[in-house]
Amino acid sequence: MTEILNEVRRVLPFLLLGFDTDNNTAFLNETVRDYCAAAGVLFKRCRPYRENDQAHIEQKNGAVVRKRYHVPATPYQRLLEDPWVPEEIKAHLRRMASGLDPVRLLRDIRAAQQRFVKMADRTGVSKQAAPTQPTLEEFLHGLA
Repeated sequence: MTEILNEVRRVLPFLLLGFDTDNNTAFLNETVRDYCAAAGVLFKRCRPYRENDQAHIEQKNGAVVRKRYHVPATPYQRLLEDPWVPEEIKAHLRRMASGLDPVRLLRDIRAAQQRFVKMADRTGVSKQAAPTQPTLEEFLHGLA
């Protein structure tokens, strides 16, 4: 988990200030707590048996926990609209977005998934076969 947090912190265009988790033992352990303390990242978790404490996690699980809704926007759009984000960060994000290629991004995601499978195989956690890469035609057919 700390390796993944290091990678996330490396590629974010801004500082990671906090890490909110549910009570899953994959997140809630001394290693992650100590990592966050050493990195200056605020580590928070929900209260036991309070499933609505983590709105984003519960929303992903299908539970309706928020009553106010914002205009739909991607995280990229929200960062560009946020007055607290410095203009130099916004310019950097615009440059990054102009060079994005969805097919290349999918390839990179699949490569990261392969690395995770190899890491799990090394620790003996999982013996599942690595996901196969779709052809370009299969990928394009799967798009809405």
